[in-house]
Amino acid sequence: MIWQTPLRVVKAGREPDPYNPKGGKLTLDPDNGATLQDEEFLVECQPVELAEDTAAGTRVHTRTSWQVITRPGAHIDGLDATDGVLVDGIDGVLEIVGEIGRVNHDRLGHDEFTVTRWEG
Repeated sequence: MIWQTPLRVVKAGREPDPYNPKGGKLTLDPDNGATLQDEEFLVECQPVELAEDTAAGTRVHTRTSWQVITRPGAHIDGLDATDGVLVDGIDGVLEIVGEIGRVNHDRLGHDEFTVTRWEG
């Protein structure tokens, strides 16, 4: 059954920086300023494998990313490209790659985005 994977949003925070009190680098680490949202969304999460050819002609796995799609009629309000997500069954925080596609339609509107493991 699709759209049964729980997802929670991790709002990006800024790590304290003594040399830049107004800034600091963005983080998705809840222990360093990121905020884990309470609301849970049910999504479809499909793996997308990236590979590259080597000189020997073999294919070597480089990294895995996932395509996340919300159920028809559902949007994740307030989700930004700088945020991350926690997906049930995948260890660690996943960061959003690129922009969030928002399909606006009365019945079939939904969000689509790609995530990869955050390496903060």
